Amino acid sequence: MKSIVKVLGLLVIVILVAFLTVKLSEKSSIAQVQKTRVVTMNDLIAQRDTVKYHSLLDSIYLNMPTPVFAAVCTDLIKNGIETTPYNISKQFIAGYKTIYSLIEKGAVFSKQYTKNLKDSIAKKIMPRDSI
Repeated sequence: MKSIVKVLGLLVIVILVAFLTVKLSEKSSIAQVQKTRVVTMNDLIAQRDTVKYHSLLDSIYLNMPTPVFAAVCTDLIKNGIETTPYNISKQFIAGYKTIYSLIEKGAVFSKQYTKNLKDSIAKKIMPRDSI
């Protein structure tokens, strides 16, 4: 996922540079050259940072554990906020330390407890070898 975003980011930069090179190399009047926006290094860095930020939000949204995802969506719905991937990721980041980390730990504990319980029940039910 991250490599795709990097490739897309580089592709956008290459296209922008190629577009500006073609625009500036065309024989045009001074008025047309003045209308063409020259991309600075700061513009490219800002665009890259934007792509990185949205990539981070996408990664959080896609890798969020199901119980935490359900809790975040419930909170957004209760507050009347639209449940877009962007809003879900932002809410998760905002409440991770106070709420969602505890839900995540509880889900992991519950899953492990349930697994151990099933294993112990299976051991009791299985017939013992008789000699």
